[in-house]
Amino acid sequence: MDKLAEHVGLYDIWAIFFPGMIGTLENLLCIGSLCIIHSGDAFIKILAFIPSTISEWIVAMVSSIFFGLIYQEIGRLLKKVFKIKNAAKDLFNPKSGVFEANEIAPLKRVLLKKDCNEQNAFHRINAEAQEKGIASKYVKLSVIQNMSLSLAAVMLFGATESVAVMVFSFQNEAMDMVAASISGTFLCILLMIMFIKRSERFNRYWVKNLIYAVAVSHTETKTGGYEKPHEEN
Repeated sequence: MDKLAEHVGLYDIWAIFFPGMIGTLENLLCIGSLCIIHSGDAFIKILAFIPSTISEWIVAMVSSIFFGLIYQEIGRLLKKVFKIKNAAKDLFNPKSGVFEANEIAPLKRVLLKKDCNEQNAFHRINAEAQEKGIASKYVKLSVIQNMSLSLAAVMLFGATESVAVMVFSFQNEAMDMVAASISGTFLCILLMIMFIKRSERFNRYWVKNLIYAVAVSHTETKTGGYEKPHEEN
């Protein structure tokens, strides 16, 4: 168990396993709803699809990891479809919206070497943060951005499944389930958009905090280092 814990870290749990578990339960809820509509039994029957034994929970956990990886890849596709901007690219361009114009000059003076390409500056800065042990302090922000993107993919699947339940309910004249599935569809779409925006926001938080931390570390080793501009009230 100790060896397993060494290989399962914060990223694996929150960016892969947690969205995968939510997606697995979401799939079971969809299957249960379809069975209820088909059989006409009470809604409580849906609980039969929730894992109740150790072996069932083991299968659910393995499925969660599998689905979590799938959701992660779908999340990356959503990132392209919705044209989510990566804050790590084009850092020192005021139009990118990552840093204000008055922040860019002192950051470039401290962090960029004469032969450094501004377009790929973040990769070198991130490597430096890894070497200095700074990156681990902000890994939570990176985990949240990736988890949010995976959860957006889960909600996309949820919306699709809700539409399927709605169609099946309409065909079987189960109007109460039609109303519930319509509400579920809109809720999933709303949550998907929210998670996409959250991923974009925490990506920006992660990049800015990491850049600032590396810049500040330079002031500890040499004079004339970075000093964060004072913000106007």
